[in-house]
Amino acid sequence: WGLKKSNNDIFKYYQGMIAMRKAHPAFRFTTKRDIEANVKTSGYSGAVVVDINGAAAGDSWKQIKLVINSGNNLTIGGVDGWKKKVNGVTVNTDGTDGNATAEGTAVTVWYKE
Repeated sequence: WGLKKSNNDIFKYYQGMIAMRKAHPAFRFTTKRDIEANVKTSGYSGAVVVDINGAAAGDSWKQIKLVINSGNNLTIGGVDGWKKKVNGVTVNTDGTDGNATAEGTAVTVWYKE
């Protein structure tokens, strides 16, 4: 338990990511057909950008943009007015009004209801 206490920020990050996945059916498409129709990936300046059609899964998050960024901070287009759920090592409880920055060496998740 000592490791959990000394690495509490990492524990909270994974706890939040697991809770987010459980709460949103858009992260749990079960067929190849659904995935191919509703999940689109692209590359952008060394990052992987994943666009998910949450509405197709009946999710309250109608659109989701997930950026897996292994480089420096990036400005991502198309997320003005969206909520930012995951920002670096922080999983926000309800999402915050997000800016368009995807932090370097991190995962960023925006959503639009």
